[in-house]
Amino acid sequence: MNKFTVFKASAGSGKTTQLVTEYLTLAFQKSDRFRNILAITFTNNATAEMKERIVQTLYTFAFKNYNNFNFAEKKTYDTIQTALQLDNKQMQENAEKILQNILYDYDNFSISTIDSFFQRIVRAFALEFGLNLNFNLEISLDEVFEKTINLLISRISKEEESLTYKVEKLVQTEMDTSGKWKINNVLTKTLTTIYEEETAMAFDILQQDLDSQKLKRLSENYKTERETLTNNINTEINNIKKLIQENEWKINQRTKLENKILNSNSFDDFLGIFLKKTLETIDNEKKELLNSHYCIIKTNQNKLTNLNFIFKNIDKISIMLDLKEISEQIQERDNLFYLSETNNLISRQIEEDDTPYIYEKIGNKYAYFFIDEFQDTSKLQWNNFIPILQNALAGETITGAVGEVKLFGDIKQAIYRFRNGDSTLLHQLSTAEGYTEQIKADPSFHNVNNSLDTNYRSSKSIINFNNNFFKHLTEALDPDGNAKCKEFYADVKQKIGPNAEEGFVSILFKDSENKDDNSTFFCKEAEKIIDNLLKNGVPLRDISILCSANDTISIIGQHLASNGYAVLSERSLLLSQSDKIQTLIAAIKYIDNYKDTIQKFIIAQQLFKNKNKDLSLLHKQLIEKESKFNTNFSDYIQEELGIEINFKTLQKLPLFSKINCLIKAFNFDKETDIFLITFLDNIDKYLQTNNAFDIGKFKEWWEKKGATITLPSPEGLDAVTITTIHKSKGLAYPYVIFPFSEWGNSRTKETKWIYNNEYTQNPDNTLPIFLAKLKSGEVPAQYIHHYDEETKLSLIDKLNKIYVAQTRPRKGLFIITTKRDRGNYAKHLDNFIRISNPEIDSNQIYFYNEQFVTREPNLGQQSSETQEPNLGQQSLETQEPKNDLTCSYHSDFIPNKSHLLFDKLTESEAIKKGNAIHSFLSSMMLFPQTEEEIFALTKTLSNQYKDIIINTLKKLIENKNLQPYFCNTAHSFNEISILTPQGEHYRPDRVVFLESGEVAVIDYKTGGHQEKYQEKYKEQVSNYCFILKEMGYEQVTGHLIYLEPFEYEKVI
Repeated sequence: MNKFTVFKASAGSGKTTQLVTEYLTLAFQKSDRFRNILAITFTNNATAEMKERIVQTLYTFAFKNYNNFNFAEKKTYDTIQTALQLDNKQMQENAEKILQNILYDYDNFSISTIDSFFQRIVRAFALEFGLNLNFNLEISLDEVFEKTINLLISRISKEEESLTYKVEKLVQTEMDTSGKWKINNVLTKTLTTIYEEETAMAFDILQQDLDSQKLKRLSENYKTERETLTNNINTEINNIKKLIQENEWKINQRTKLENKILNSNSFDDFLGIFLKKTLETIDNEKKELLNSHYCIIKTNQNKLTNLNFIFKNIDKISIMLDLKEISEQIQERDNLFYLSETNNLISRQIEEDDTPYIYEKIGNKYAYFFIDEFQDTSKLQWNNFIPILQNALAGETITGAVGEVKLFGDIKQAIYRFRNGDSTLLHQLSTAEGYTEQIKADPSFHNVNNSLDTNYRSSKSIINFNNNFFKHLTEALDPDGNAKCKEFYADVKQKIGPNAEEGFVSILFKDSENKDDNSTFFCKEAEKIIDNLLKNGVPLRDISILCSANDTISIIGQHLASNGYAVLSERSLLLSQSDKIQTLIAAIKYIDNYKDTIQKFIIAQQLFKNKNKDLSLLHKQLIEKESKFNTNFSDYIQEELGIEINFKTLQKLPLFSKINCLIKAFNFDKETDIFLITFLDNIDKYLQTNNAFDIGKFKEWWEKKGATITLPSPEGLDAVTITTIHKSKGLAYPYVIFPFSEWGNSRTKETKWIYNNEYTQNPDNTLPIFLAKLKSGEVPAQYIHHYDEETKLSLIDKLNKIYVAQTRPRKGLFIITTKRDRGNYAKHLDNFIRISNPEIDSNQIYFYNEQFVTREPNLGQQSSETQEPNLGQQSLETQEPKNDLTCSYHSDFIPNKSHLLFDKLTESEAIKKGNAIHSFLSSMMLFPQTEEEIFALTKTLSNQYKDIIINTLKKLIENKNLQPYFCNTAHSFNEISILTPQGEHYRPDRVVFLESGEVAVIDYKTGGHQEKYQEKYKEQVSNYCFILKEMGYEQVTGHLIYLEPFEYEKVI
């Protein structure tokens, strides 16, 4: 009956196509059935992609000829037609009708993230949840956290000795583990964990059992008992020392006696401390005496280990409860609902009701459920979903028929366990026993679909390499199957797609004589690979570097950028990564505090670098107390760098003027810089709601928010993408560079909430659940299974990251790793190669044509345009329908042009050109003033509209009437919103404020100067001017700029 199906979808196997096919197979059976289907995705991007994919496929089926379908569309069409026995006309008519229904009832086109779905439930049933109907949803808790911490810190005093002690202890623990000590940062980190799923569930249990008095008593008892046990251990160690001294026994001096006693596994093991000749002289009576002391130590040591394991974090738990109480007070006072509490709130409601009322109502609407990326679903999210799925499978829905559930996932791509993703759920539900235990529905409903076993993304060599490498790796790491690696990777082998090219895998080991550290080695080799690809005609945009950590991204990104390569990464697009922005921020901080030597050094260092001056001169000045660097910094900057600036005169200026003066003084305005433009734009936004003279508040804003602002990713930028493995998931790249040496021994989750085995026997003197640190040697025997389980799952997490990285490329995979005998990844890789080809003894190895060789493959003249996946990871751009006059079917359904999708499908090339220019100009705060600056600004643009944009910029700087409005001394706003007293909203393209007092309104128009629209355009600009005059600006002028072809007209 296959009512509950688990689709096991490995990388590149066309999962999205399969999901769309399954969705449309249901939808084609009844034109309004989409209203009864709920599809759940993991991210907002995935939600948007799935919606577009379904609508796009329906549009294609309704309005295009079958011969013009792409591979995925044909596969979907054929599957639906065969399954439902429909002819071509019925397929076309059904697609048209479903598309029409979806577009006219889009609110009931239910595809959303799991969080969005649960938020809808909370909104709909706020009263049942005990919430105020007008609650304010708080998505980011930064402000709440700040208020909470400030209130807690304000309570620290001599009168609150217990709280003071707990905070000091927490800070001390943080210093011991991470070296960080700032109270606010430590408390913020602690507060963040309160709203994690596991902590929230633990607090529900703790708050039923604990009050402040019991917590205080348990904490005091813990300290007393810990001290007693420690004293007992030390007493017995001293007794053993005394025996050794009295009998003049010789011991191994290389091992400390205390360590040998405490770390030994048995008495015989402990006796190894004695020299062999001494041990032979110790009689049985003395051995028994030693053994009695040893046993007392071990008994007390075990008790102490158990005590610390349960109670070590009791003061932290106490502070967490204090913070939660304050946070809840703020929540109640301000009528807030925290987004992060959604899952926990629903979970509590479900537990209290055998047949949850909320699901009785909402469950009737949905009968069919799709859950994508199921391996990343958390246990709490899944438990919240179970009742509604059980309801559907029991046939208790509005349709009256038994519903269907379809789960899509791949346990090998589960890399979000640190965010509570639980891939074991997918593993359990893939078995009949797990399904019966979890769902408790008809066993005959259960089905596992293994048909998604073909990789349509990657080349033959990459697929074959990964098939064999991960089989080897899992067998090496898990020879007896106890570590779960072999179990979870049982289906790792994939078939090769029908149109796969040969491709290759390149493996480079670090030479044994290479003295570079791994980071430097990775940077140099990545640059060589990029150069080689460029020589073979591969554009930068086809290359991605996948890193396991953000630090590696920064190091490689800075190396490539400093060597002239265009780089695209979140960190490379941060405003705070710009040398110019760093210099400006340092200057603002220095002006606010002339004693801040660090800021002086940052300013001078950046300016020295800009002038290519020897930094050793700066370092020498820095350490000389009487140097001008230390006595008169303004004079020092002028003498050394020729920059005339008086920092003291800038102190009285408002922020924006201060920054403009610094930009001019440092010559940062000589060329257009997108970082600088974006920085000024954000400063302008900041000043709309903040005081321009409050530098302290600005510095605070910059540290918290400003430094995290990133540039929008430029469309069509030909640049190397550098990103983390986590962020690459779901994406594909023609060529991937993977610099990796080893996975560490750390566990994904170092702490865990554990139910106390001793609680039922002694509830008054212990905790029902406790927060434990899973550290080797510190876990008692009765809890060691938690440590072992976490160790196994953490190893799977590490393997999964490697799997995700090595399955992203389409054509070529470049692995750069350390020396063969160093990192664990390098060792396993070397062993795998040697087993396959024992004769290979080279640091540079290639895999293609199903063999390892030392001969480099021929890359050929390849570009991104030659590689499109046949199935699965297809962008909507590759599916965009063109006008087709050969379509065999006639339709009288006219798409509503107000829908954005159809705007995209039907807009003319002229409009596209105009929109591209309009969008570009609207993003510009500062404009280039020379042809050299124009070419520098536009060199990274895609070729499609590059020439038109260059021509438009030239026209702007050549037109004498327009020059005053596009020079960089004018203060301007782009697309600024104006709200009239009547509530009307206006948004002119550009408003410029000149020093003369003139205010110029400029509006860009796509397309040429057309008579039929001329009066309408003039009226629009005149209206903008009238509104500005009403606001008190006397000298207002209006201007129209037609973009394609370029033409200027003054309106007022």
